[in-house]
Amino acid sequence: VLKEMDALLEEGQPTVVCGHRPVLPMMFEALGLDPAPVEPAAAVVLHHRDGRMVAVDRTGPTSA
Repeated sequence: VLKEMDALLEEGQPTVVCGHRPVLPMMFEALGLDPAPVEPAAAVVLHHRDGRMVAVDRTGPTSA
């Protein structure tokens, strides 16, 4: 996971990565973030510049 997250940051391209709750803690750790619970259908958007995280947005599921 660390290798993949590093490679994505190095590419410097807008990228969407889908993960599931069992691997999200490893993904967050690889990106230097505190692992936080993520509800089903929620999203975490990471903003980075030059391979460094500059902002994190979290959104919850919307009701229909």
